[in-house]
Amino acid sequence: MKEIEKVGFNTIDNILIYLNIVLGIILLLYPVSYYLEVGDSTLLIIGLALSPANILVALISKYRFELIERYPYIINLPALTLILYEGNFTPRERGLYINKMFSVILRFMILMGIYSFGIEYFVIQDLVFNIPINEAYFLIYAFVTPLVFVLGIFIMYARIYRELKMRI
Repeated sequence: MKEIEKVGFNTIDNILIYLNIVLGIILLLYPVSYYLEVGDSTLLIIGLALSPANILVALISKYRFELIERYPYIINLPALTLILYEGNFTPRERGLYINKMFSVILRFMILMGIYSFGIEYFVIQDLVFNIPINEAYFLIYAFVTPLVFVLGIFIMYARIYRELKMRI
C-alpha cells in the first residue's frame, strides 16, 4: 500500500467533529429528559437509537488515518480508491483527498443529526404534549429529507472524483 501523509483537517472540519459529538449527546439527552418526566420507554429508545451515529462518525473521522492504515478497505469507494492509489499522487495529496472524503461524511452527519432531532421533536410533541402530528408533514420530512441529503453526498463525491480524474 502506498504511503499516506496524515494531514490534519481544516478548522471547519475539526469544528464539525466536535459538533457531531455534541449533537450526538443532545440527541440522547433531549428525549431521555422527557422519559424521566413521563416514563414512556419510546422516548428512551429514540434517544438511544438516534444518538450514537453522530458520535461514531466523529470518532471515525478523527482517527481516519489510523483506521485506514489498519483496515484499508474502509475507503470503499472503488473508483476513488483506485485513482488515489494507482495515480501519481504524493503522500500529502493522498492525505488531503482522504480528508475531503471524510469531510463529506462529517457534513452529512451534521445534517442527519439535525434531521434526527426533528424526528425526536415530532415524537415528543405527540407523546409528551399530546399535540397530534400532521402525518403529511411528518411523512414528507421523514422520507424526502434523507433523499435530498443522500443526493447531496453523491454530488459532493462526484466533484471529488472529477477533481481526481483531472489530475491523472
